[in-house]
Amino acid sequence: MPAQVRADTGACPYGKTMREIITMGKKYIVVGLGQTGLSVVHFLDEQGAQWCAVDTRDNPPGIDALRAQFPHNEIHTGPLELSYFQGVAEIILSPGLSPHQPVLEQLALQGIPIIGDIELFARAHLGRVVGITGSNAKSTVTTLVAKMVEKSGRVMRMGGNIGITALSLLPDTKDIIHVLELSSFQLDTTYSLSLEVACILNITADHLDRYKNMQEYIDSKQRIYQNARHIVVNRDDENTYPAKDHVGAGPCARPISFGLSLPKEKEFGLISRDNTTYLAYGNEILLDVTEFPLQGRHNWSNALVALAIGHCLGLTFPPMLEVLRSFHGLAHRCQVVIKKNNITWYNDSKGTNVGATLAAIAGLQLPQKRHLILIAGGLGKGADFSPLRNIVHESVKLLILYGQDKAIIQQALTGSTDIVDVADLRTAIALAAEKASSGDVVLFSPACASYDMFNNYEHRGELYSQWVLAQVS
Repeated sequence: MPAQVRADTGACPYGKTMREIITMGKKYIVVGLGQTGLSVVHFLDEQGAQWCAVDTRDNPPGIDALRAQFPHNEIHTGPLELSYFQGVAEIILSPGLSPHQPVLEQLALQGIPIIGDIELFARAHLGRVVGITGSNAKSTVTTLVAKMVEKSGRVMRMGGNIGITALSLLPDTKDIIHVLELSSFQLDTTYSLSLEVACILNITADHLDRYKNMQEYIDSKQRIYQNARHIVVNRDDENTYPAKDHVGAGPCARPISFGLSLPKEKEFGLISRDNTTYLAYGNEILLDVTEFPLQGRHNWSNALVALAIGHCLGLTFPPMLEVLRSFHGLAHRCQVVIKKNNITWYNDSKGTNVGATLAAIAGLQLPQKRHLILIAGGLGKGADFSPLRNIVHESVKLLILYGQDKAIIQQALTGSTDIVDVADLRTAIALAAEKASSGDVVLFSPACASYDMFNNYEHRGELYSQWVLAQVS
């Protein structure tokens, strides 16, 4: 994140409660009135704060109801105007909006702090907090860790980028453990968060339409390690190891690692004995991987990192392993929609970047090579799709592309397999049904964002599943 938007945040003085800080005469402006922005509005109002709000859309959903609920607050829509920000002490920016808008950059240069909802949460919470970020698998691992905390008899609240706003988790007590999924966009506007456990699961190219280059994206993710007490890293991905200037002064100077290799002492990894693979901690065998319902090496990696995070929290292995044995995954993440005529249809709508689609294909238990029909496409976010070439060549017999950036994907993968482009997702499903034969797998893993045609990846995944069932049932 450029230096000009890293303004002084006016962090809360020690000994002050959130209500005391928020009512010290400051005026706040909330920029963006989606789910996160609305949570900020309600939080500020509950604290008695002075606030106004703006949404760059001309007519955002629910705007009339919001104005009726808060008739005495300024609520603007449409392009940002400097006049909206007169007298404002802090700007609270929703994660879906870029801070690189000219008006916001000009205000940051004037010294007006740009923060996010996680920064407000950081100033107000009392309990211990786990923060999990990464390009892929954030929601799966966050859910696993939350279930492990709960199964261990601790009081837990889960939220963040997973769809439950962090501010809705407040007020809390010192006994609560918060498990937060954090996006790079949220981390960009967070300064005061001191995590009990911080983890970057993996880093693959993503959001390069918002970041100048890959290094800036990595730096954004690395912000999660600032002031963290324990750090969990992926030893199979060197980008997850903390840069020296990102490590706080906590007691965990040496990060704990997870990975798919043989673990050393105090590491989590895989051990193979007598043709059986086990999750392990050092030389301690924990679980036969066949007991974990989600198969594939990427899912084993998710299980290992959840165990590592739980271990840093002081959880014991038995309840954590019980969670793994009963966990069947989340919707839209390599979810089986239907198996009919010996053809299996998968919904991986959460595959919003190249790394996610690579992991999805690698994790499938394909009956033999080139028995996979892949449906992909959407909003590419400036990604390089060429890393898919080898696995598409090895595994995919037909690639069906749709969406705004289908031509970019086709250009990157031409020659790797047969490629057909279609008008929309529903047409892609019909073509896949026509071309699939007994023993084939049809995988919907877009490698792209959904916003060119859908509200979000959930909306896209729900329609995909509906259309598949209508097509093949």
